[in-house]
Amino acid sequence: MFEQFTSFDWIITVIILLSGVTGFMRGFCSEATSMFGWVLAFWVMLKHSDKIDFLLKSSIPQSNVRMVITSFLVFLGILIIAKITGLILKTFVSMIGLGPFDRFLGMVIGFVRGCLLAGLLILALEFFDIDKGFTKGSKLAGHFRQVNTIILALSQPILNNKLPNMPEIPDLPNINSVDLAKYIN
Repeated sequence: MFEQFTSFDWIITVIILLSGVTGFMRGFCSEATSMFGWVLAFWVMLKHSDKIDFLLKSSIPQSNVRMVITSFLVFLGILIIAKITGLILKTFVSMIGLGPFDRFLGMVIGFVRGCLLAGLLILALEFFDIDKGFTKGSKLAGHFRQVNTIILALSQPILNNKLPNMPEIPDLPNINSVDLAKYIN
């Protein structure tokens, strides 16, 4: 099986393995709070950074610069809180003797993150039309394309509602619940 791998398959394999090893080294508590922190920071930045804009109004008169700075500060603040929470949880888990289990679950989360990164790599190559046959013949790319299709189809209503001024993107395939159930089962 491995002798039929293309160079792109090996790149995907290395991404997934490195992510899994990193997850093992950091442990579940650090991985979970980090992932949750990034998602929460991004969401809070999008939804609520404009609410603290007035604090910098006298210091920074340009609204665009002020918006970028407040967004960055909100994002960074949430990430710092998530990191502190992760360190507290990791210390607690180690104190009660669940360190090896924490590391095992961290490895699982790392492998999942590696798969998501590989899928995003394929999605970016295709979206920006960079893929000039690089994934051709790849044994693994097809699996990630199926996952990307499902994720894009499920996120399309969110993207259309939240980003009305977004440039035109190609139509995504329609996936009904029967097709989705076929992939899940």
